[in-house]
Amino acid sequence: MKNLKDFGVEFEETSLANNVKLYSFYKPNSPIYFRVFFYAGSQYDGDKPGLAHFCEHVFASGTEKYPTKDIINQRVQEISGRKCAYTYYKNLWLTIDLADKADSLAMFEIVDQLLNHSLFTQDSVDMEKKVVLAEQTRKISNPAQYIYDLSSSLLFQGTNIENPVLGFDESVKSITRQDLLDYRDKYLINGQVAYFISGDFDQKMVINSLNQINKSRKPINITNDVTPIFDAKKELLKKISNSEQNYLCLGTRINTLMDKKDIVSANIFNTIFGQNNTSRLHKALRSKKGLVYDVGSNIYISPEYSGFSINTNCKVADTEMVVKIVKDELSGIVNNGISEQELEFAKKNIIRDIKFQSETAGYWVEMFIMKRLTSESEPILINEYINILKSVSVKEVNSFAKKYLANKELLLAGIGDFNSIK
Repeated sequence: MKNLKDFGVEFEETSLANNVKLYSFYKPNSPIYFRVFFYAGSQYDGDKPGLAHFCEHVFASGTEKYPTKDIINQRVQEISGRKCAYTYYKNLWLTIDLADKADSLAMFEIVDQLLNHSLFTQDSVDMEKKVVLAEQTRKISNPAQYIYDLSSSLLFQGTNIENPVLGFDESVKSITRQDLLDYRDKYLINGQVAYFISGDFDQKMVINSLNQINKSRKPINITNDVTPIFDAKKELLKKISNSEQNYLCLGTRINTLMDKKDIVSANIFNTIFGQNNTSRLHKALRSKKGLVYDVGSNIYISPEYSGFSINTNCKVADTEMVVKIVKDELSGIVNNGISEQELEFAKKNIIRDIKFQSETAGYWVEMFIMKRLTSESEPILINEYINILKSVSVKEVNSFAKKYLANKELLLAGIGDFNSIK
C-alpha cells in the first residue's frame, strides 16, 4: 500500500475477478465516495447521437427490487447517500457517496441492482426520453452552457466525438428501447469497467461486494488511440437575433504526445494565462479594459486527445476587440515567455487548490486522478505531480508553450450576433 502521506491517504490498486481494477484511496474518518467507471460514452453512439447519455438515464430508472426512479432515490437517501450519473465522450459513470460507513453494504446492494437488474421498461424509456429532450432544450437555451457543445463540435470536427453528448432532438426521438438494451448489454453489462472508492471503508468488504457484482465485466484495455485533428471549418457560429451579448470560445487541438513534465508545465502555463483573477487574460480584458465580466482558459490533456480553449462573453460591439486581445495575449506569452515571479505564484496557487480540494473524499475519485489511472500506463499520482510541479523551471514552461501552442490558429465558436466581426 502506497502512502500519500501529505494528504493522509493510502492508495491501493487491486485486481478483482476478471482482472477488473479497484482503485482505493483510504482516508480515515471521511465519508465514502464510490464510482463505477465504464469505458463507454458518446464515442460509441454510432448513427444515433445521444444514445449513451439516454442509456445513462434509463439504467437508473428502475430495477427488479426498486422498480421506479423515485423508489431508488428514496432508498439512497434512507442510507444517507447521494447518487448521480454522468456521460462524457469516452466514459460513463455512476457515483454514490455515503455519510456513514455503516451503510456500505446497503450501498453495494443498490449498486448491484442498478448494474445487474435494471429493468429498462418501455414506460421508463418513454419518460426519460421526455426528460432528455427537456435537458436538451435547457442547454440550447442557455448560451453560457451551449457554447461548450459548439466548441467541441468545432474542435473535434470529422471525428466520432464531434456530436454533443446529449445528441440532437431528432436523434434522441429515434432511439428505441432495443437500441438502449443493445447498448446496455454491450457496454454496461459486458463492457470494460473500473471501480473507485475513497474515504473510510472496509477494503475486504468492498472487494467481496464488487466480486459478486462485477460478473461478466472486463478490465479497461488502455489503447490510447489518438483522435485525429481536422480543422477545415474555422468557425461555428449560432445566430441570436437582437443579441446584446456574444458568447465566445476560441480553441485549438494540440499534440497529445506529452511527457510528465510537459503535462505539469501545461497546467502551470494555463494557470498563468487564463485561470482566476490574477491571470494575464483577466488583467488584459477586465482589469485594464473592462470588456468582460469573466474569462477563463482550459487545457485538457489525455493520451487520445488534447486541446486548449478560452471562454468569455462580451458586448456585441466589443467582440472584435476581445478576440484581438485574446490572440495578442496568447501570442505574447508564447513568444516572450513567463517570468520567474509568475511561475512561483502559479505553483503556490496550484498547490493551495490541491490541498483544499483533497480534504474531500470525492477529490480522490474525480477526473484528475480517475482519467489518468484508466487511460495511462504510467499515471501521475498527486504526490508525484507536486514533486514535478516544484521542479519545473521557467524554461520548461516556455518550452511547452513554444512546442505545443506556437503558430496555432484559434478556431472560433460563438453564440450571438457576429455580423459586424471582420
